[in-house]
Amino acid sequence: MTKDLNPETVSLPPELQGRIWLSYKEFGSLLGASAATISRWGKMGIVKVRRFTPRCTMIHVSEIERLKNGELMEGVESKTK
Repeated sequence: MTKDLNPETVSLPPELQGRIWLSYKEFGSLLGASAATISRWGKMGIVKVRRFTPRCTMIHVSEIERLKNGELMEGVESKTK
């Protein structure tokens, strides 16, 4: 993860309030990461993603809380070290 990434300080801006699912770009902008990084995290299992259609993959806003708590999905610890 990038060293300036701080999930502890993330809060949803007014335009995203009430949203349940976020795109890679929206999720990345909240954390200071690119959409490509968020996509890679999804493939690595760092964040849980949901594919709605072949061209629409999104991330639930609860993933922000999971990252704040320092939780990683099972088996990811060895990939991130």
